[in-house]
Amino acid sequence: MSESCVRRLAVADLLSKKELGRSLLQEDHILGLLAKAAGIEMGDFVSGDLPMALEWKGLPCSPHELVARKKKITHSTRGWKDIGENEIREFFRDLRSP
Repeated sequence: MSESCVRRLAVADLLSKKELGRSLLQEDHILGLLAKAAGIEMGDFVSGDLPMALEWKGLPCSPHELVARKKKITHSTRGWKDIGENEIREFFRDLRSP
């Protein structure tokens, strides 16, 4: 989080909400919601030619397409269509091998 984000959250009195301690949400979800509540737009490192390829469960597209789109960071490698995690990890491992 940037310093300006933390300052805006503090000014909006969003950093010391005891009620959030009982939440079942993870801290990244909570901080994302608080940032949005403070009027902060979040960046996107995923779409277009940007370096990340992120999806909640599995890859957003095939491993071959990720390489073709020059993506540098992928998550999650759990699977893509009928390709399992072991095969996906092996694909990327083979790319890194000399």
